[in-house]
Amino acid sequence: MIPRITILCVTYHSDDCCRKYTDSIRRAAEKVSGRAVVDIHVAVNDNDNRGYFGGIKELIRTGYEESDYVIISNVDLLMQEDFFEHLLELKLNDDIGCIAPSIYSESEQQERNPEYAVRPQKSRLRIARLLYIHPLVFHLYKNLVYRRRQPKKTPTADCYIYAPHGSFMIFTNDIWLRRVVMNFEPFLYGEEIYLAEQLKKAGMKTLFAPKLRITDLDHVSTSTLPSKLICQCHREALGFILKDF
Repeated sequence: MIPRITILCVTYHSDDCCRKYTDSIRRAAEKVSGRAVVDIHVAVNDNDNRGYFGGIKELIRTGYEESDYVIISNVDLLMQEDFFEHLLELKLNDDIGCIAPSIYSESEQQERNPEYAVRPQKSRLRIARLLYIHPLVFHLYKNLVYRRRQPKKTPTADCYIYAPHGSFMIFTNDIWLRRVVMNFEPFLYGEEIYLAEQLKKAGMKTLFAPKLRITDLDHVSTSTLPSKLICQCHREALGFILKDF
């Protein structure tokens, strides 16, 4: 029986990006025609913005075919044509619950994964929450610290990491996906650490697989949101995570 790969993605006033992204998925799917089935489901948040995982939850409720891999993602991305070929070549241990691809940021010209190579200290998350206490503090951090940070040291071979970048995550189990997504409450942000903690509690891990390549066109949807809302969403997400961290 050939494997089924399902992609659940969310768009918010990003029609052009969504079209380019789904076109890139179809081109990659053509490379594995006859060896895998690839399904694409899109949640359109234009008239009712339910947030990232809110849109994914709606797609889960609507239903899709049982799958060997379920990918959840944004749409401001492009998939490389050999993506599914490399995915089918992966040899996975039973303890792998999530796969993180290489995600290359066009604007920053650097790798986004791993989002966290190792588990952050709780104090770091508390400090991070303070950065979003006011839009002015957030603005200063973004311009004085974030944009001047050193590029990540990215592994060149498959390896375990703590948390993947949330814009594109591959789940290896339908039931696991539903449990993680349906219990996540925040409107936006924080899904990476939440996922990592759920994996940790279940004795499972995230595998970083750099041969799987995604290009990130960078914050097409969230860039339209006001800074006040972005700060509020970050504070709420970090508060939600810190309750059980």
